[in-house]
Amino acid sequence: MEPERRRSRLSPEARRGQLLQVAAAMVVDEDLHRLTMERLAARACVSKALVYQYFGSRAGLLLELYKRESDAQPLDVRVAGCDTFEERLRAVTRPYFDAVEHRGLLFHRIVGEKSVEAEVEAYRRSIRSEVLRYWVDQLVDEGLDEAAARVFASMFQAAVEAAGGLVARGAVERSVAEAQFYRATLAAFEAARGGSGG
Repeated sequence: MEPERRRSRLSPEARRGQLLQVAAAMVVDEDLHRLTMERLAARACVSKALVYQYFGSRAGLLLELYKRESDAQPLDVRVAGCDTFEERLRAVTRPYFDAVEHRGLLFHRIVGEKSVEAEVEAYRRSIRSEVLRYWVDQLVDEGLDEAAARVFASMFQAAVEAAGGLVARGAVERSVAEAQFYRATLAAFEAARGGSGG
């Protein structure tokens, strides 16, 4: 006869972390849109009520997962000491490429894909808007007019996400995606700044 094993309870912080880890694995293995509270509970071998107790809703779960996976370092901290546009570009985008390289599809899906949850999408859009506004301001300071700066910043943001997606899916090495992104972005910036942006 096997000795009876006592189940140990996890602390609330450990349980939250465990549920987020399981949710992250589900996003990578399946898809962001297939993650439900019920499926998370089943995969984590806990009750659905416990999952709801920790996150309140699917939106709450996704929002917490998004915040955990995204880089929360403020832009002004990242660019401290940067003097040139290229230095700022690299300082702001390097953490994105680091995250995609180390956390792959999870990071790309959580941060890059549009969410069906309104709260998560609103938060995601607010972060993207902050970054976009930062780049528009930088580009205006570099001599572009507001309209050209907005177009360029939007294209730049889409390009970094596309390059990150290629790395996340294993289609190209990070060094290749990053080098091509910087080369193309800096060439486009020089062309736009030289008067051909309007």
